[in-house]
Amino acid sequence: MKRKIKKTSFADLLVLVALCFGFYLCVTSISSMLDNTIDATQETIVEFVGDDCKLNRKWHLKDYKIEETRCLGLEGPAYYQFNLYNRDILISENSLSKDTCLVEFIHEQELVSVNICKEQMQVAQLADSIGETLNANLR
Repeated sequence: MKRKIKKTSFADLLVLVALCFGFYLCVTSISSMLDNTIDATQETIVEFVGDDCKLNRKWHLKDYKIEETRCLGLEGPAYYQFNLYNRDILISENSLSKDTCLVEFIHEQELVSVNICKEQMQVAQLADSIGETLNANLR
């Protein structure tokens, strides 16, 4: 038995193209909706699961204010972050302390070292500080 191959008319091709295009539109719109839903869900999870930070302590030195926040995430122990303000303008944030007394901030080209135990502050040019550290290590 020989099969006859039916010739496809132009109208049949147009219907096929229209069906393919419709399928493509459906798939892209569903994909877009899923992306938006996933993004919204991720934002909700981050807001729900995000770290809980509360102001712990505050110091005032000259025109500067240092705030220590105690943060607790989903896992692990609490950690402390420090923010540096100059005349109530945030200039450096999320710094961690080097030890129980010393906190260092980087602001523009300056290294701001604060000893919160003695309530002393030292400001050094960042390039000078790095150079001094390198020279001290080479001795």
